[in-house]
Amino acid sequence: MKQRFLYFVIICLFSFVQTQGWAQTREGQRERLTSEERIEKQAVHVARSLMLSDDVVKKFIPVYSNYLKDFRSCAHMDFRKEFGKGKMDKNNLTDEQIDKIITMRFDKCRKILNVREKYYGEFKKILTPRQIMKLYSIERSISKKVQGEIDRRFQKRKK
Repeated sequence: MKQRFLYFVIICLFSFVQTQGWAQTREGQRERLTSEERIEKQAVHVARSLMLSDDVVKKFIPVYSNYLKDFRSCAHMDFRKEFGKGKMDKNNLTDEQIDKIITMRFDKCRKILNVREKYYGEFKKILTPRQIMKLYSIERSISKKVQGEIDRRFQKRKK
């Protein structure tokens, strides 16, 4: 009886260790999603949060995915390309460089506004104005979470 119990414990122990090994990927790291996968995941999350019906979801996800691609393409304009990869020291910038940065920010904001206006018309065909307002609210909360995670990782790196 004791021998059976011992075998049972050993089998349970090995099966537990085995499943723990499967749960881990490369040294405890999670696999990174591609930008396409992140966009698709966010679109599904937003559709679920808006509690859309199945037929509306089929129309919404492709439109929202295209919206995110366009939005990210203009929102990720990098000022460092213009002024070097190092951190821009705001104290050592010339007036011309500062003027160029400000005009680049205006261009970025204008492009973002154009994308939002373009897709607002497309969202309006699928969603109600209340749902569109909630969509923008969900986007803001996702953005805050992402920024919080970036800040947390940056603080972790500094330590």
